[in-house]
Amino acid sequence: MSRASLDPTIAAELRRLALMPDEEIDTSDVPEISDWTRAVRARFSTTCLESRGYDIRAIANWILDYLSELHLVASNMSLNKFAYFVLERGIVEKNILFTAARVEAWDHGPVFREIYHAVKGDKDQPISSRISRYSVRDREITEARDQFYAEDVVFFKSVIDDYKDLTAAQLRRVSHRSDGPWDSVWKSAAPVNPGMVISAELILATAPKRRDLNGRH
Repeated sequence: MSRASLDPTIAAELRRLALMPDEEIDTSDVPEISDWTRAVRARFSTTCLESRGYDIRAIANWILDYLSELHLVASNMSLNKFAYFVLERGIVEKNILFTAARVEAWDHGPVFREIYHAVKGDKDQPISSRISRYSVRDREITEARDQFYAEDVVFFKSVIDDYKDLTAAQLRRVSHRSDGPWDSVWKSAAPVNPGMVISAELILATAPKRRDLNGRH
């Protein structure tokens, strides 16, 4: 590609990176892999996401509470899917990253390890309790809770309302949408993606702009 044909935004970013001191470049988590033939392709994105920094376990507990208000329950698999759809749609529709928690592509769809391991004792049955975490301030184990912005709560409700009537198997099918974020990672099985991470950049590149209530995509 000639310099003249390079996108101005990309060119500016490359110039900024070229001027960055070596000591500021973190390469600690870069795998020593030279075979890129099965790498996941993602679109270069200049979108700046607003980070909320919520604990994914607190979001999961909020989802469980809201479902309880609706006289509904969730299993481990369905809770992970609800949490993922909140994350995905926040990124795509609002340019907000609600949590820094890593979401991974597992066999049954997107999974947050923090949620999965916390409720795996319930297996495929309805989750019977809330997820806990260690509170540094209180020096004890407490329920994972965060103070959410009011507008985020409204958004959370809108997402859950779209999917609350689906079974865990149906939610799984939605998350497995062809060429979507999960599918892009899973089909690649790329050695350059340790942990099968579904990144925010990949979500922006492959997730649908809006899922309808019939096809959910």
